Amino acid sequence: MRNTPHMLAPEHALLKNLPPHQRKRFETALQLIHSTQGSALAWQEVARRSAISPYHFHRQFTRVFNETPGSYLSRVQLQWAVSMLLDSPQRKITDIALACGFSSSQALAKALQRELQQTAKAIKVIGKSGTLDQVRSVLEPLAHHVPSNQNPLEIQLAENLPCRLEVLEERALHIERLPDISFEELCERLGDKLYSRAILTPVKLLDAAWEDCIQWFGSWCPVVTDSAKHKRVPAGEYLTCECYIASDMGYMAALEGMEKQAKRLDVCPDWDGLCVEQILEIDDSMTGGIVLRVEVPVRR
Repeated sequence: MRNTPHMLAPEHALLKNLPPHQRKRFETALQLIHSTQGSALAWQEVARRSAISPYHFHRQFTRVFNETPGSYLSRVQLQWAVSMLLDSPQRKITDIALACGFSSSQALAKALQRELQQTAKAIKVIGKSGTLDQVRSVLEPLAHHVPSNQNPLEIQLAENLPCRLEVLEERALHIERLPDISFEELCERLGDKLYSRAILTPVKLLDAAWEDCIQWFGSWCPVVTDSAKHKRVPAGEYLTCECYIASDMGYMAALEGMEKQAKRLDVCPDWDGLCVEQILEIDDSMTGGIVLRVEVPVRR
């Protein structure tokens, strides 16, 4: 039986205690925003389609999310662009700008300079050869913040990430070439086959350059003898969790939360082992997101 994933998407956390009728309206509004990524939809139009007057929408949205709907739209729009610059450095900057609702590459450049003091080319370089700390430096300013805490809400939600220690048997991955395409394109290409795939990363590389974090990609298969087409995942004790993430910042929060839980459980990562990541579910409602299972080998 699958464990209930821990929510690391701020929008879900902020809406969960609202009255059902109010939560439903905001869910509709968020789904409109996140499903029309490249359309530069104005917040007034979002309010109209969500059956809320602009005045009440602005007031209620600001109270719930600690930012105006206009600020939320601008921040999320830039978040999309930064994610594409990091994850798809081969894409043209103009194409990324238009795909995220900016009128031009110049409009994207102004937003990046204003909010991050970075250029699009510099962020592409970070995506290609930067460390996790450098990646975090461009993700954290665009994460969801609340006035009472300097840490992003994603980090706060991961503070008590429910993790378990599990003894897992030896497994093997049939290695496939990871296509040089965006995550959305990969999901569309593989469909339900994505759920039988996994990503393997040596634990010692989790703090390495962003592009080095994925070492092997493929599908599970019966354990086989050593082969260039297969990668063994040793049996042993693993720290595991299932979490729901909707952004790169959510992913980084999950890794940070697991590190804190390892210390609380008095275990440390096995630096010679392999971290396993597997997508269990893709959710296209509200903000969109994935349920991700992470397994980190540990030693006592």
